Amino acid sequence: MPFNRRLEKFLNRQLNGQPIVNYFNLEKKNADFKITVQPCDRYCIINIYYYNFGTYFEFPNLPPEINNYIYNFTQTLVNLNIKVDPPLNYPFEPVIWSLLNIKSKSSSHIDITEYFKYIISLHNERYINDWSAVIYFEKDLLLFLELIKGLEYL
Repeated sequence: MPFNRRLEKFLNRQLNGQPIVNYFNLEKKNADFKITVQPCDRYCIINIYYYNFGTYFEFPNLPPEINNYIYNFTQTLVNLNIKVDPPLNYPFEPVIWSLLNIKSKSSSHIDITEYFKYIISLHNERYINDWSAVIYFEKDLLLFLELIKGLEYL
């Protein structure tokens, strides 16, 4: 079954209008987490949006403006655009994931772009020796989301 038909089956029949985050039971407390998949001709674009509201802690001796300024540093925003490109002989070879764009706001010392490039390369390398034609798109997506499950720690 070609990639587009597998993708269409997942988006239309299995999701049945519910958000992907709910389908995989990935809701996050104190965060806004959204995943959308946009099918194109021979590939698809995945958008992963994660916004952690952070924890508001008030320093009693500081004015509210400074407390709000400090609170802004506890928030994390990551917005990823990923291209999932199947080879011509899909499903007998794995799809290739690549990072198209990333927007982030984090007080983390980690270079977010390099971090996600590394995660995507790990995901692609996973299938070099371990690919099977029965790995459908939704399972591949879930395996990728498992790799990025630590978003709240960025």
